Amino acid sequence: MQSNSLAWPIDSICLNQDFKNISDLARTVYSRTCRTDFSEPGFCLITLGSKIDSNELRKTMVSLKQELAAIHERTRGMTLQYLSLGRFDQQNSTKPHRDNGPAECFLMLGYEPTEVQSALAISDYSRCASDRGLTPTEFLAEYNPMFQSGYEILRPYTTQVPCFSSSDYQIVCINN
Repeated sequence: MQSNSLAWPIDSICLNQDFKNISDLARTVYSRTCRTDFSEPGFCLITLGSKIDSNELRKTMVSLKQELAAIHERTRGMTLQYLSLGRFDQQNSTKPHRDNGPAECFLMLGYEPTEVQSALAISDYSRCASDRGLTPTEFLAEYNPMFQSGYEILRPYTTQVPCFSSSDYQIVCINN
């Protein structure tokens, strides 16, 4: 599922808990996720390991969001707000889609260990749109990835996340 033209070095996608503090982690996540060009992947995955629990995962996510909000305020002069916060048990695969949100937003997902073997793939529809001379909104209106034709167009812009693991607590941040 990964395009050779979009092959990112593993260390540009996969982060671990070796950061000194949440501020250092947030700076790296922000640069990878909140991109303004295509020099960064637009997403990253943070592996927290298997020795924490659900409460620690949520605390880490809240702390990370607060640090990302501070960075966003300094760099863009805009407030980063929660749009939604909830839990669900994903039992089925989904096709590529853009989660509803404002034009300038990112998606933060927390994953807990599970016995269900899973994979995560992320499609860069913004880059695909740009390569076609379209805005992301125009691209999604013309080539909805929920339908086979749009899905096929996005295939070369799709990256299988190499460090996604069903045995660790992880956080995925995606430029939405």
